[in-house]
This record gives sequence, structure tokens and C-alpha cells, in this order.
Amino acid sequence: MSIIDIALYQSDPERFYRKAWQELNRQNYAAARDLDHIEGWRRSLASREEALFWAAKAYELAGDRQAAKRHYQKLTDQYTGYWVPESLYTLARLQRLDSCPDAALSLEQRLRTDYPEHRLTHALDLQ
Repeated sequence: MSIIDIALYQSDPERFYRKAWQELNRQNYAAARDLDHIEGWRRSLASREEALFWAAKAYELAGDRQAAKRHYQKLTDQYTGYWVPESLYTLARLQRLDSCPDAALSLEQRLRTDYPEHRLTHALDLQ
């Protein structure tokens, strides 16, 4: 293995992502910081969105609602992919927990408008 190969392996964002994901599965939510660092390094827009989502979820599970909300907000502001509906739903729920009903209502409305057939949009109607 050459020095270049070793350097590429050591700086591979996917390797760090897999390691962070393993930590999340062990309920080690400090992995959120690792996911923060690799978001911008992942190759595709979808994979960057995914890293940001799991960072947000890790902060949420660690009990750091403010960091989680910042991450979910960034995701809903900057991305348009798979993780946006769940981020809107979760961010709305966190806003309600933090006594911000107007912010929650706005997020719920966006979820209903942009993703009318999504399972989490239907979940709003069950609450």
C-alpha cells in the first residue's frame, strides 16, 4: 500500500460515516460530532443530507434539543431529498416541546403542502 493509498483511507469520509453509524447503534450519541465533520466531505448531495440527518438525530437522542433543532433546520433549509419530511416532522415536534407552537405549525404546514402523501404527514392527523 502506498502513502497515497494510506492517506486516502485515513481521510475517507465513508469510513468515518460507517464508524459513526456503529457508535449510534451502540447508543453513543457523541457520534453526532463525527457526523457533523463529515457532512461536507461526503460525495453526493444525498449522502451529505443523510449525514446531517443522523447528526441531528444523535443530538436529539443525546438530549441536546437546541443542537438537534439547528441541524434539522439546516437540513430543511438546504436539502430537498429523502430526509426532509422526517426532519420537518421531528423539528415541528421539538418546537412544540419547546413551547414554540407558531414555528411548529409552520413546519407542519410545509410538511402537508410539500409531502401530502408521506406517512408522517398522515401521522400529523392522528395527533
